[in-house]
Amino acid sequence: MTARLRNNKGITLVELIIVVALIGIIAVPITTMFVHYYVAYYRDNIKISVASDMRLALNTVLDNLRMAEQDSIEIVGSHRVNFQIVGSGGTQNCHIRYDSAAKALKLTKGGSEETLLSNVTDVEIKSVAASAAETGRISVTCTTSTRVPMGDDYVFTKTYDYIKRT
Repeated sequence: MTARLRNNKGITLVELIIVVALIGIIAVPITTMFVHYYVAYYRDNIKISVASDMRLALNTVLDNLRMAEQDSIEIVGSHRVNFQIVGSGGTQNCHIRYDSAAKALKLTKGGSEETLLSNVTDVEIKSVAASAAETGRISVTCTTSTRVPMGDDYVFTKTYDYIKRT
C-alpha cells in the first residue's frame, strides 16, 4: 500500500473531467442568477431615470407657468400653451409645446428653444375645472416610452396640475 502511494504522479484524465463537470454544474446557476439580478438592477435604474427626468421637466413647466403673467396663459390645442414672462429685460413671449416629430417636450423663451424631455409619446395640456366656479386650473399630462432590456417598453405617465393665481 505504501509503495502505491509513493508512485502517485498526479490525477487521471477521468478525475479531471469529473472535477471540471462539477464546477460547470455549480457555475451555471450562479452565473444565471447574477445575470438576472444585473438585468433587474439595470431596468430599475432606467425606470428611476425616466421618472426623475419627467419630474424635472414637468417641474420646469410649472415653474415657468408660475413666473408667467397669469392673464397671458393661453392653451392652444392639446399640445401647446403660450404665455408671457415679464422680467427686468422686458416681456418675453414663451410657449411650451409637444414636438411630435422629435418626440420631445420643448420650452421656447424669447428666441431660444430648450428640450425639456425626450422620448415623449404624448402630451396633453388642457384646462380643467373641478367645479363651475373654478376656471384657472391647467392640467399637463406627459407620457414617455423607453425600451428596457429583455425587449420591453417602459411607459411612464405623469400629470401635474397648475392653478392660476387670481
